[in-house]
Amino acid sequence: MKGTWFLPATTAIGAGLYSVALYGGLVLFGGFLLYDTQKIIYRAETHPVYAMQPYDPVNKYVIFTVYMFLCASKSGRGYGAGPEPSPTPCRLWG
Repeated sequence: MKGTWFLPATTAIGAGLYSVALYGGLVLFGGFLLYDTQKIIYRAETHPVYAMQPYDPVNKYVIFTVYMFLCASKSGRGYGAGPEPSPTPCRLWG
């Protein structure tokens, strides 16, 4: 947090700023978690009963998480520097 450069946590204003950043981040994370949970529940309830594929959010999000981890790990390894051609970038769709 860059506010601690000017206001250390030992001062009253610095401690207040730290608390606002900490609890504000927790509230924001909780809001995103609640939103995503409600979105998954809505999609599960509105999914057609006799669809070609059953609704399976667990495998969908696990595969998405693994794919995003692989893309992030590829981006930090310095592809494109050197004589070998750089691989295609990670794409989520298409």
